[in-house]
Amino acid sequence: MRVGIFTDTYLPDCNGVAAAVSALARELTAIGHHASIIAPEGGHSFNENFGFNHIYLPAFRHERIPLPLCWSALGSPESKRIVNSQFDIIHAHSLGPVGVYGARVAHRLNIPLVITIHTDVLAYVTHYRITAGLATPLKHILLYQLRKLLETAELQGTRGGQPLEQLIRCFAAASACVIMPSEKTARKLAGYIGNSRLEVCPSGVELPRRELYGCQRTSRMQGVIRLLYVGRITAEKGIPMLLGSIDDLVARGYNIELTLAGPISVHSGLLRRLRP
Repeated sequence: MRVGIFTDTYLPDCNGVAAAVSALARELTAIGHHASIIAPEGGHSFNENFGFNHIYLPAFRHERIPLPLCWSALGSPESKRIVNSQFDIIHAHSLGPVGVYGARVAHRLNIPLVITIHTDVLAYVTHYRITAGLATPLKHILLYQLRKLLETAELQGTRGGQPLEQLIRCFAAASACVIMPSEKTARKLAGYIGNSRLEVCPSGVELPRRELYGCQRTSRMQGVIRLLYVGRITAEKGIPMLLGSIDDLVARGYNIELTLAGPISVHSGLLRRLRP
């Protein structure tokens, strides 16, 4: 199967979506499929050969927005290299310009579209208020482009709510399947999916084989086990589950030192469980 993977973020950017997209393409290639990643071109595009294709679209970065702005994806989906790739399916991994570009390519080629919503995108709007404000005009452009792909009956369920909520509804209506990595995210966003098929497919954690099997097997690790988390310190990142797991391990006799590094909202209920 020839899979076109469209994403608004990719290596060398360091984030969960970029890592998940790269792992997906490698695993698809390993079992005999043909994967191509379509992503924004950055100042240091990632060219390491993993055995699958990379197609980069012109983009630029803004200091207030954490992801590349791929304005080139807003144009007509006529890239010969993409249209002539003979994809069997399009898998979009974002609600941004490249993700919408993938939806438009799927419509043009008359092939299935699948979208993975990797996180609670509505919570991101609350956290990144400046970014959300700057992106508002862009969301209206993307909505316009997606709605052109839908039938009149499908459009009825995409109205109402904030632009981002409408964007989720439009993407779901245009997709054969919506994938989410956790039950928690699926429960929160299920109301925006409508009648589309919703599947929960957790993202794996990839470790080199030497780390999986090369370490000495002992009944209990000796000394202090130091864990470092780097990212937003908020509930939707699974911090409560992490803290609960640490409590369980400490109760079993493990000596664990956990460091959380990242921004935290002063309104977060997590503050009651954390200490310097």
